[in-house]
Amino acid sequence: MKFIINVYKRIKEIILRPESFFKKNKDGIEEISKFLLVMLIVPAVTSIIRQAYLSYQLSILEGYLPLEITTIVQYQLSNFSIITAINEYFLSIILYIIITLITHFLWRVFGGRGLLEDSLRAVIYGSTPYLLFGWVPLGGTLIFLYSFYLIILGGAINHKISKLRSLIAIIIIPAIITVLFLLNMARLPFIYSQIMQISSALNESLINESLFYY
Repeated sequence: MKFIINVYKRIKEIILRPESFFKKNKDGIEEISKFLLVMLIVPAVTSIIRQAYLSYQLSILEGYLPLEITTIVQYQLSNFSIITAINEYFLSIILYIIITLITHFLWRVFGGRGLLEDSLRAVIYGSTPYLLFGWVPLGGTLIFLYSFYLIILGGAINHKISKLRSLIAIIIIPAIITVLFLLNMARLPFIYSQIMQISSALNESLINESLFYY
């Protein structure tokens, strides 16, 4: 019971007084990990509830919906189960570990002086609003942006760097991935033309070879 009360107090401080929270909080890896394990239960449960609600709605509207839509929804529902939610729960833990390690490295590159626990506090505690309320249909984007801001704020305070440096450290990986994706997209016509030329050359070679043997 005491642990649940402490979790509630942390959530309240993170959402309402984030700057004060990050300045005074010195939780270690164990406390942060326990907090994450509890927070990840929320999206897992809401995912199960959402799928159950969709199944109920589909059972009511099945006769009124186009066959294509019904088939798509049934396929999505058939691929989901409680086991899937459990798998997503553990995959989320792995994902947060990877994200924390990457952001910790980047914060250090941009002058950060914090330890791994400092990066954990920034990433895990900063994600609290999104983990709690990210499922809200209309407010999901705003909640995500607020969590993103909290991670930036936590990184800046815990690593003793400016918010701008913290922001750059966080967005550099998505920015690089986006640029590489766009570059690859720009190269697709060229790659396609090269493939077609190679294919054409191979076909011509095969034709000439068959004529030679003939």
